[in-house]
Amino acid sequence: MKKWLLSFNETTVLYSVFPVTFVYYFRVILHLTVGVNMLKVLPLILVSLLINGCSKLIRNDFAQITTEVESFSVIGNFEYTGSQSNIPISPNDLIGYWVGTFNAKEEFANTQIIDNGQTPWHSESKIVFAIESIKNNKVKGFTVIAGSTHKFSGTLSDDVDQFVIFATQQGKDKNVGNFNLNILKNDSKMHGTWTANKQVEIKERICVFDKRSFSYNSSVTFKQSTKDLTDSLLSSFVEMPEDYSELYSTISSPSEIIYTLNPSVNKLTEDDISGASVESLVLLRNTIFARHGYAFKKRPMRIFFEEQDWYVPISSNPKQGLTTLEKKNLKIIDRYEKNYRMYESFAR
Repeated sequence: MKKWLLSFNETTVLYSVFPVTFVYYFRVILHLTVGVNMLKVLPLILVSLLINGCSKLIRNDFAQITTEVESFSVIGNFEYTGSQSNIPISPNDLIGYWVGTFNAKEEFANTQIIDNGQTPWHSESKIVFAIESIKNNKVKGFTVIAGSTHKFSGTLSDDVDQFVIFATQQGKDKNVGNFNLNILKNDSKMHGTWTANKQVEIKERICVFDKRSFSYNSSVTFKQSTKDLTDSLLSSFVEMPEDYSELYSTISSPSEIIYTLNPSVNKLTEDDISGASVESLVLLRNTIFARHGYAFKKRPMRIFFEEQDWYVPISSNPKQGLTTLEKKNLKIIDRYEKNYRMYESFAR
């Protein structure tokens, strides 16, 4: 009786040609059909498995980014660029990106919150308050906080030695409120408070902003962080999604490929990523979005990329501005990520 078993070399060849799931099913069926006239059965097996394998590769069900719900998204449309100095002289000098902290007031420092996958925690180190226009003391722009983007409108007052801004965020979700900000005319920092309009756990926050510029640069690199990226000081106050545990593990010990590969500049090859873990692939994929200023909704991803000095979260649309090369590399990464996850699920 012939035994239809695959040798190591034969298996290696199949893995290099077909998806992981295809080879897995193929080997199982060969073992189950010992003694059957394979000349009659084999063509049907090959055709059915090939169709099944290809159909499952169309979409990556495990993607961490493309499954996030996009909120209002925009690239800043600034009516005036202002002076080169970050110290405002006239109201128009305020136009641009203001990037800074968004921290709970002391009385809310230990408040229990629920993170639904895009929730600002007690301490946020990089939010954006973008002023797009100032006309007749009317201010318009948008905010980017914890991956969510909201338009705002308000007023500007010139109080001799300082500018005062009162702005109200627009939107139906609960994480909207009012900003009350001021900046001295001989200072570069904007200070103020945020107060929630609706019933939320953390009702008041303190903000400190610096004016920043941002433009897409495919060549920026990533530096290793020396900080604790496990959120150990805050995690006891937060009920969070189950997948955060895996993501915290990923960002705490990132693979070397995050620092050596640049999928925004170089075409990825199978040799580059074939030995990478699923977690490394997730992080590598997100480096592309970070270079475009994508505002990450999931807290672990936020704190990892916010450690990069050049990173500014300006958009909640992960596909905005992607180059042809980046789209091709994303497809390669997604394919490997899905196949590895599928293989792991069968191997358990």
